[in-house]
Amino acid sequence: MERVILHVDMDAYFASVEQQINPFLRGKPVIVCGNPQTKTVVASASYEAKRQGVRSGMSIPQALSLCPEAVLVPGNPICYAETSRTIFSLLTSFSEEVEIYSIDEAFLDVSSTVHLFGGKESLGLQIKKTILKKTGLSCSVGIAPNKLLAKIAVSLVKPDGLRIIEEKEIPELMLNLPIEEVPGIGPRLASLLSDWGITTCGQIQKLGEEFFVTRFGLRGKILYQAACGLDQSPVIKTPAQPKSIGHSYTLPFNTNDMEYIRAVIFRLSEQVASRMRQSSFYGRVVTVCVRLDDFTTFTRQKKFLPFPPDGHRIYTLAWQIFHSFSLNRKVRMLGISVSELSRDIPGPLFPEEKSRENLFQAIDRLNGRLGANTVFPATFLLEKTVQPPVPKTHSFQFWRFKPSGQTKTPTLP
Repeated sequence: MERVILHVDMDAYFASVEQQINPFLRGKPVIVCGNPQTKTVVASASYEAKRQGVRSGMSIPQALSLCPEAVLVPGNPICYAETSRTIFSLLTSFSEEVEIYSIDEAFLDVSSTVHLFGGKESLGLQIKKTILKKTGLSCSVGIAPNKLLAKIAVSLVKPDGLRIIEEKEIPELMLNLPIEEVPGIGPRLASLLSDWGITTCGQIQKLGEEFFVTRFGLRGKILYQAACGLDQSPVIKTPAQPKSIGHSYTLPFNTNDMEYIRAVIFRLSEQVASRMRQSSFYGRVVTVCVRLDDFTTFTRQKKFLPFPPDGHRIYTLAWQIFHSFSLNRKVRMLGISVSELSRDIPGPLFPEEKSRENLFQAIDRLNGRLGANTVFPATFLLEKTVQPPVPKTHSFQFWRFKPSGQTKTPTLP
């Protein structure tokens, strides 16, 4: 049987979701980031911004210097995760073998099902059409004999493209393919290879496998095989139930202010609880991770009786664990996760517990529709009060979508 692997990659995912939610943003250069009032980077850029040189991971000041008219939008992880679940659920209707590669990418092994959809091109077009109809979002699709080539195919046709690589095309395609197009060859390795005069996969093939094994060991063998378009890695079906749900946050400044740390732990606990509620999970284990300013990292977990997806309950348990650490330096990063997840726990039995659950669900719906943290606990304000002032180097337009379609555009000095 011919091996047929399909790679689906959403186009400018976070920015595209924001443009879909808020029609005002469509056609405009959009930058999705963290809190623009603190040190932050570009999480996602719309293609309107990318055309002006904006890239993910770029600092906001640098991005704005390239695209001054860009609209900054705060990230909405809950909405992105929910949309991802919808997309991945749609993909399972085309194949049971779906591997979630990231929040906006997936591999499908359609070797045994492609004929049911009229062939490779027909299948790719049906997937694109289905995702667009359900979510309003475009994606790019690559189809090839293995995962490596399917991912390369996508990179050659983004955005909103479809590329099929047949077995007979591989030698010629790889011969002239720039090394930067090969997954796994990052900027540092590409720079090193360039210093050796190697810029295409064909040049890697010409030097031979032994040349690279001698210099890089096993990594060299993988590099050579990738340059030849070889990849035997299987599509590993992603389990339906995650092993854990967690959030971490690198603080904008190192601190030992306990009130600030408490507020961050509370916010992380609320974020974890919100994601647990989306899948109706209870948990039994809370894990707290702390990284200090010298990059020393401590992780500790504790098992409890099953607890509901209640942010305050998770915070109480996490705060208890945090106080078990002996910390003699300032904190740089905090992380909270919940594991041993289960849906087999009975729901709230008492009226006050049911009312509290209904309150959480109402808040989740509001935040999902109007934007993350539209409604939030007052404890979050403790975190905001001790943040450093905004550097007076740029004026930001910070958009918040409202149901009426109007936008609010406060300008920060």
